[in-house]
Amino acid sequence: TQVSKSPHQMPKIRSKSSKADPHHRKLGPAFGGCTEEEIRSRTLPELIRPNLSLLFVGINPGLFSAYKGHYYSKKGNHFWPCLVQSKLVPPHFGPENDQDCASLETSIGFTDIVSRCTRSQSEITDEEFDEGVRKLRTKLVKYNPNVVVFNGKQIFSRFVGMRMKDVQCGVQSYRLEG
Repeated sequence: TQVSKSPHQMPKIRSKSSKADPHHRKLGPAFGGCTEEEIRSRTLPELIRPNLSLLFVGINPGLFSAYKGHYYSKKGNHFWPCLVQSKLVPPHFGPENDQDCASLETSIGFTDIVSRCTRSQSEITDEEFDEGVRKLRTKLVKYNPNVVVFNGKQIFSRFVGMRMKDVQCGVQSYRLEG
């Protein structure tokens, strides 16, 4: 088995046997020798509590974040460097500090629309996404974060029922009732 990587993609697995189940193959050294099936069985903890200043909402955990057990863990992901640049977190913060963000002056939490780990968000069914939106609405009413940051136009457009082409990036006027 050979593993090839591009700096912006998950490792691609090439097996000499095309009949092997891809979920049972080992993913390589970056994943500690775990199989994809082992990684896919993991989820990230919901890092949400009442009255957060900011709640970041992602689509779902990728393989590397699930392996590491922290949000936005994949090497090369710009999330943490951008958060540090914003001065919302201390300069040394990275994925391993995701659980510490709720105790900062600007309290920050993390959740996903779908908790199931996948290699690609295209693996998420419409039913899973719709169920995740319903659950997120319930969480937002229960925990009442001051600001919700949707990590992507697709999440927000599905959340508010708009076509993605009609959604603009940036601060929205949408307010959740309840």
